[in-house]
Amino acid sequence: LHERRHTLGSPRDADAMSSLLEDSFIAAPTPGGAAGPAHAAHDVEICGVPTKIALTAYSNRVFVVVTQTDNLGTLIAAERDLAIDPTCTCYSTRVLLGRRDDETLEVYARTMVELVAKRFATDAPPLLLAISIKEHSPETFKAVMKFVEEHRVW
Repeated sequence: LHERRHTLGSPRDADAMSSLLEDSFIAAPTPGGAAGPAHAAHDVEICGVPTKIALTAYSNRVFVVVTQTDNLGTLIAAERDLAIDPTCTCYSTRVLLGRRDDETLEVYARTMVELVAKRFATDAPPLLLAISIKEHSPETFKAVMKFVEEHRVW
């Protein structure tokens, strides 16, 4: 197990996010002997803005945190829908908590769930995305998607 803790600013922030932002490359065994979720956390710079990205693959879903503000921001659920036509791929997103007026955040979730789904022939796990981006731009969007694709844990 490789571990690195990241400090987020205030001690309260660090306590609240420490489990999300620990760096482990292979799931570590839990006390019962079962493997835990695959997880990786990264401190990167995207378009000049310090960004924390945490990727976790649980047995029933993928959880991704992208934050430039040291908080979880908006929480969005996204999943591949069952389509009548098997050649058609449909996805749905739903804001669970946070900014419902920012459609750009749903675009992040929709694109990210497609990245997850393309790794699974069938039964792709749903995505839970926590995202807080300071300023939206096409460059930021492309950089985040590229980073997630290159560092996926699923």
